[in-house]
Amino acid sequence: MPCSSCGKAKNIVEGYVRHIIDPKNRAAAEKFAICGKCDEITWYKIPEYIGYLAGHGLKGITGFKDLTSLPKLEKYAKGENRHPFCRICKCFLHGKTQVNDEVCPLGKW
Repeated sequence: MPCSSCGKAKNIVEGYVRHIIDPKNRAAAEKFAICGKCDEITWYKIPEYIGYLAGHGLKGITGFKDLTSLPKLEKYAKGENRHPFCRICKCFLHGKTQVNDEVCPLGKW
């Protein structure tokens, strides 16, 4: 459940931690397989993603309520040092898929 005082910050942290601890979680892998087939997946280098957030006034994982209100992330191909993000919700997909109460913004899982 998202933290009432900080929006989704709790879920972001939980997703990253779960991904580090259990990167082969079966339920997360099933969700990510769906994401991997979606046209809205993009692959960002971490500095590019931080630059995108900073360019839209965000300086950390707190202080926002809904990243979906920001413009879509640009489409990048999978490559070295690139990580999967959703162009719609702007989430790091390996983290988002680890959190039980997170949902796909397109209703795919």
